[in-house]
Amino acid sequence: MEAQNLIPKLSMAEVSVVSVVDTTTNSSSVTVAVTSAISPPSTSSRAPDVDMKEDTNPTENDPLEGVSDDD
Repeated sequence: MEAQNLIPKLSMAEVSVVSVVDTTTNSSSVTVAVTSAISPPSTSSRAPDVDMKEDTNPTENDPLEGVSDDD
């Protein structure tokens, strides 16, 4: 019951469809469906943030090291 309170209204609609999957003995699918609905928005905002920072760190370190060695 607590989980339903945390899940937004949009997720509630998905839960209805998940119920049908439960009858097919696909408990794993049920968790994936609910997580997928909440994962995209969270991952989309995090993926670019981490990717940009990680890409800038190694790139800046690589050229800096090469220049120091050449000097």
